Amino acid sequence: MIGLSVKKKEKKKTAKDKELTPKEEIHEETGVKTKTKIKETKEKVTVKKPKETITAVVDKELEILEKEIEKAEIELEKAKAHDAEAQAKEYFKKKYEWVSHPWMFSGPSRADHLESWREDWANLLLDWAKYFTKHIVSLMELKDQYPWYNSDIKRSLSEEDLRSIMEFLIARDLAKWVSKEETRLRIYWRSLEAWADTIYEWIMEAWAQDSWVITLIDLVRAKQSFSTIPPKELGAIMQIMIKKGYAIKVDEKAIEISF
Repeated sequence: MIGLSVKKKEKKKTAKDKELTPKEEIHEETGVKTKTKIKETKEKVTVKKPKETITAVVDKELEILEKEIEKAEIELEKAKAHDAEAQAKEYFKKKYEWVSHPWMFSGPSRADHLESWREDWANLLLDWAKYFTKHIVSLMELKDQYPWYNSDIKRSLSEEDLRSIMEFLIARDLAKWVSKEETRLRIYWRSLEAWADTIYEWIMEAWAQDSWVITLIDLVRAKQSFSTIPPKELGAIMQIMIKKGYAIKVDEKAIEISF
């Protein structure tokens, strides 16, 4: 009979057995060896990473968003300015066809023609200031923009000619210099008396305050066409409103609207 050698099959260690490893210990007094199972433990080392608080994260995201909004607003303003410039050019091109004529960019030598030439440009300047709601214009500002400079025909008014046109308005009480160097001009495309009517109408239609006392600061902060009028002249307009019976005086910088 052929014998077979059978290798005893080892019992597979369970997870629990793996956790326990036999360890021999000798008792000091009896000398008896004993085996105990010690549970093996693996020490886990964790590194705590600094975490941003929810508030910090939100604040950071808001900051990024605000920068994006600011950038978008700048781009929109540029686009609006470009559109406004294009529309203005089209408006003045149609209304004043002569701005496309090269000869209009040099003052005529004959006195009678020169007077008519100045009047044409002066009327355009008044209309231009009204179109853009400008009460004060700069000589240097006008030099480089349409229609005083026409890139289509590569013509521009000289500084001397611009001054001549401005002096034409001053001589007719439609403008005055507001700088010693005579480089900044206050243009009256609407009289102070007419502004008094305009402001009174605005107050009656749009003023939504409980008090009917109007101050100089209120007019400046109104963000209306009259808000950029020089403060001294706004004060003068308030006095005109008193004379017209639109208001009564409270002090030098305030009036109360009459009914």
